Amino acid sequence: MSTFNLDRPDPTKDFRRAMLVLLDEHRPSRMPFFRRVASLPFRIASDCNLLGEIYLVYQAAMHATRAAVYYLPYLDSPALRKRKLRIFMDNDGLPEADSHHYQLARAFRNIGAHLPLADEEFGSHEELCRRVDQETVHFVDVAQRLYSRSLGPWCAVEMLSADWMRALAEALSVHFPQLIREPYFEDCFLHRIEERHAEEANGCDANGPAATPGAPRRDDSRCQDDDRGAGRSLE
Repeated sequence: MSTFNLDRPDPTKDFRRAMLVLLDEHRPSRMPFFRRVASLPFRIASDCNLLGEIYLVYQAAMHATRAAVYYLPYLDSPALRKRKLRIFMDNDGLPEADSHHYQLARAFRNIGAHLPLADEEFGSHEELCRRVDQETVHFVDVAQRLYSRSLGPWCAVEMLSADWMRALAEALSVHFPQLIREPYFEDCFLHRIEERHAEEANGCDANGPAATPGAPRRDDSRCQDDDRGAGRSLE
């Protein structure tokens, strides 16, 4: 009789399957917000204050996750630190001292948005929470708490990011065709930056503590709850 258990669970495959299910259940482009933005009359869609509010919510959420990535646990080996560094550089180390934060601000400024906060006013999560609406406060707070606890929420957000970015760009491009050519969007789509981040996130998790003999195991049920919480917060 064989001593191999063919039904033994595979944590790596199970996790990736769970991420695909989460993407299917919480796909951002299905949210009615994007259809509503695309169907707005131009006089409303081009309102500088409305565009500024959209910018503030989006930039605040992205700022929260970009800052939280620096506190990710487990990625301590030289190889994993190098993989994490590549993501840092994609976000904050672009040529000529540029960053995704600055690119996004320019993209919205170029379509006439009044930006409620200057770039450097995006600081600590406590400061940011005093400047945004309650729903955005919830996301900022969840990102700050969950990213430092496990890799799951990071993986979940990275899985959803490409779909969210494309949905936003396509909705606003109905009114501002030039927006899709802004470096923030064009570079991400051309070089598949968000898709690569999702692959890196899932790859880092697969090579993280669950795949390392003798390393402390994560509480799988807690991490699954964290992942679902990250998905719900994006809605």
